Amino acid sequence: MLSQEIKQFYIENLDKILRNDIVKRMLLATPLGRRQDQDDEGFKKTFIGYLNEAAITVSLIENSQISTSDKLLEVGGGVGLTYIFLTHKGYDIISIEPSDSGFDDYYSIGKVMCEIFDISTDNWYPYLVEDSLKLGKTFDCIFSNNVLEHIPNIEPSFKAMKQVLDQDGFMIHNTVNYIIPYEPHFGMLLVPGNPRFTEVLKPSLKESSMWKGLNFITTRKIAKICKKNSLQVGFDNQVMYQTVQRVTSEENFAQRHSFLVPVLKLVSFLKLTELFKYLPATLNTPMLFTVKHKK
Repeated sequence: MLSQEIKQFYIENLDKILRNDIVKRMLLATPLGRRQDQDDEGFKKTFIGYLNEAAITVSLIENSQISTSDKLLEVGGGVGLTYIFLTHKGYDIISIEPSDSGFDDYYSIGKVMCEIFDISTDNWYPYLVEDSLKLGKTFDCIFSNNVLEHIPNIEPSFKAMKQVLDQDGFMIHNTVNYIIPYEPHFGMLLVPGNPRFTEVLKPSLKESSMWKGLNFITTRKIAKICKKNSLQVGFDNQVMYQTVQRVTSEENFAQRHSFLVPVLKLVSFLKLTELFKYLPATLNTPMLFTVKHKK
């Protein structure tokens, strides 16, 4: 399984990464890194956090019967872990990560990571989603993990992805569903029905570039955009259950969502966890969905 292989690949090479002072300094300066002690142990925790997310990213496509001959486009390459690993495995992947995205220049971190692993940056682009048309290619699979919520103008991005999606290809995206009034990046509750109003209660949010870039996307918005662009969309209704399991079993993930831990421990104690399996997709966060051209 790719999601297991990627963890093994990077854990085996962790010493190589630790020897690079540049990437250590850059990763510790990211939002996740700033929450840790600024030493080797803090760096390891930061790196494992990004690695766990990369494992989730590759899990999106590992059951899709893709092969090394399929053309892949990763939207939002982050610090490059997925791009490096899949390139190493021989997959035909292009990854785009805006160089000015409010995330402390993940694109540059990805370039340094590529140098560490001797991976070409020829297919590592500092592009917005709309810029994917510049690639001059179509793709069999377009995928993203925790990216779409950060695109202010989401509809033009979907139009661009549709144009570069092969007629028989598919997209698979994992993103926040803000119908649930919880913001996972900040680990806080939102004002129900009007999440942007939360900044009135917490004025410091107005200074955050990450907060400013959130589009508060929902399953309803995605369905509307897909219908408008003649795209077929299908939502997974098991994501909430899997997320609950992550919070209760993955220490690094739980640390980032500490607000939820007591609640979910109570749910687990009351043996109510299984109920999350029966939530409709519209009430699942994050939301996982597949998009295809309408036939």
